Amino acid sequence: MNSNKIQVTVVDAGARYGIHPSWEPVKKLVNFKMFEVDPEECKRLEKKYEKFNNIDIFNLALASRKGELEFIFREHKGLTSVYETSDEIKKNNYKTMEFQEINKFKTKSEKMDDIFSNVDIDFLKLDVEGAELDVLNGSNNLLNSSILGVRSEVCFSPVFKNAPLFGDIDSKLRDFKFQLINLDYVGKGAAKNEFTLDDKYGSLISSDGVWIKPLSVLMNGSEVNAALSIIKTSLFLTLNHATDIAVELLSEANRIDINLLQFNEDPVYLELKKRLALLFKSLLDKPQYRTSQIANKWKEIYQEDFPLLSDFWESNYSDN
Repeated sequence: MNSNKIQVTVVDAGARYGIHPSWEPVKKLVNFKMFEVDPEECKRLEKKYEKFNNIDIFNLALASRKGELEFIFREHKGLTSVYETSDEIKKNNYKTMEFQEINKFKTKSEKMDDIFSNVDIDFLKLDVEGAELDVLNGSNNLLNSSILGVRSEVCFSPVFKNAPLFGDIDSKLRDFKFQLINLDYVGKGAAKNEFTLDDKYGSLISSDGVWIKPLSVLMNGSEVNAALSIIKTSLFLTLNHATDIAVELLSEANRIDINLLQFNEDPVYLELKKRLALLFKSLLDKPQYRTSQIANKWKEIYQEDFPLLSDFWESNYSDN
């Protein structure tokens, strides 16, 4: 067993409302650096997480330069931004009142590269209302070194005047060898009016995109660092609707003799194992999967037999 504890650190830029739902299942295992420009929201977050010693709150804007930025506070507080609302949204969104400007305020800004020059940041969550690319432009060193995955809000049509769109963010991340995994989009767009059905409607205006570094990049460095990167990235994938890619990443690590089992008693490793065990257990109930298929894949990854029937729950894989 490797005695080093797996440390996972997430920077959350635009932390209004708290930990993102994708990270909520592992909130006690992960270190969160949460940045929010609204001072009142920061006070609320500090109160909400006062008992969590793994969560730090910063009343600060992350950007491409150190200085001061002016923000527009809107009727919908989650739309606070450095950008003005585009004319297209004003014309085509029937919830225009949400974009109504209330006032403006200034907040200090810093580059992520400067704040965390001596800290390894593993993952980014970006939701800064059009300024995501600006945050990334202040994070070049981290993108090139420690960051393994990014979940970012992206716009496909101009919500804010002159703000970068999906293609700009995707191009930036591809320059640093990230690959797009998915978009968190289920068919619900921005409704033009109230005459809609509940399942699918409107135009695709924005969504969240998920990117990771591929295995060829994760393998850079020592075997221990490669193993750590693969475990962390696989956990990130299970939290972002990409369990198939997590399984493939773990399988490929085994095929090239990356020793993941050296961390087999670490809480992060065990959380990943539990999440995949519950996935495999659920697949056993589907007629297109054979028990042998599930068992063989499990043994390939974990070098042990997959627990069946009551043995499964005795192996501490319950959600409870």
